[in-house]
Amino acid sequence: MSPHSRRSRSKGQDPLHLVSAFAAQYRLVVGQEAVADKSNEKTAIPALLETLALKGCVVTLDAMGTDPKIAKAIRDRGADYVLAVKDNQKGLAESIRDFFQAFQDAPDKTPHQQCETVDKAHGRLEVRRCYVFDQLDGLDRPQRWPDLACFAVVESERTRSLRQAKPGEGGSYVEGKTSLKPSERPDRCKSCPAKAGHQPEPSVAWSRSDPDCEAYTGGL
Repeated sequence: MSPHSRRSRSKGQDPLHLVSAFAAQYRLVVGQEAVADKSNEKTAIPALLETLALKGCVVTLDAMGTDPKIAKAIRDRGADYVLAVKDNQKGLAESIRDFFQAFQDAPDKTPHQQCETVDKAHGRLEVRRCYVFDQLDGLDRPQRWPDLACFAVVESERTRSLRQAKPGEGGSYVEGKTSLKPSERPDRCKSCPAKAGHQPEPSVAWSRSDPDCEAYTGGL
């Protein structure tokens, strides 16, 4: 869900703060909810979710919506979630960073899935690598997140023209989804944030079944 403002200050009105739901596959805004005065997006997001038909969809939010209550509201409507994790969920963010650092020190010892995407446009080459893990006991209080199934980290490198590659923006993710037996679980790299058509935030929470559609929320 994406926050933005409308109304002209020249008319003496405060901007109208809206949260919008965007269907990524169809590039279409499918709903909006105004943020009440003296409130924030956390109160508007659940109200917006109530207006949407979400069964079988993936809902992604940036860090403003990373909250266990919002994750539960998404799951209650039959959808899965991808939530950005920043320091507003400090314990979770730190545990993901610590886990990934240990993984980098000995990658062959940690079961994971991995995929890579390469984008080339406007004189810039960007390579993204997505690493998906299901070692939930390495996270801070994973039981807070309904149907949590795995988490992921995205690294990116950007090269402009012939300049040396430099680190770009990356992200880390936790995934909550409908419970499946290991043999029934789809390849998570198919839905990796590196391929999902949204820009990753530094950390994320992720819930996914095997959707036919995707509802996009936030600056991911």
